[in-house]
Amino acid sequence: MEPIIFNYLTSYITTDVVFYTITTISTSIMSIKNISKFIADHKDSDYKLFHNQLEKTDMMHKFNMLL
Repeated sequence: MEPIIFNYLTSYITTDVVFYTITTISTSIMSIKNISKFIADHKDSDYKLFHNQLEKTDMMHKFNMLL
């Protein structure tokens, strides 16, 4: 009788650990995604300023090509 209970408990614990690990990894990925999105969308971030400057420079370059 003892090996059956041991096998059941081992299976239950293993399954629980796997689900916990998947949940933790998924939560971490979502947190990183949300943080990176916040940084990219923030008005005063260096990324946004650089992106705007790059767009302006590209527009000026295209305008100069037309002339």
